[in-house]
Amino acid sequence: MISSSRPADLPRRRPDVHARGVDSEVLVLDRVRGFIHQLNPTAAFVWMRCTGDRSAVDIARELADIFEVTPEIAARDVAATVAQFRALQLMDTDADPLGESTAA
Repeated sequence: MISSSRPADLPRRRPDVHARGVDSEVLVLDRVRGFIHQLNPTAAFVWMRCTGDRSAVDIARELADIFEVTPEIAARDVAATVAQFRALQLMDTDADPLGESTAA
């Protein structure tokens, strides 16, 4: 299958944010902003796949298979989770929403 994903469609977590598994959850440490975020298993699943090499659609397909939910629910949950990561400034911002580099 040929992917038509643009760079902006490939969510990527910030490289300076660290995550650690604790029991069935993941703790995300953002030292720059001074926050620790506790992710539930679904959000942790999405977080671990935000590596910049797969689209939100790809992540949703994986989530639907693993968590045995409908593709529609998976797509909605992944989109909401990635949007929340962005709102929390946990995602890499080297690319603007159009996928163009903003680095000087």
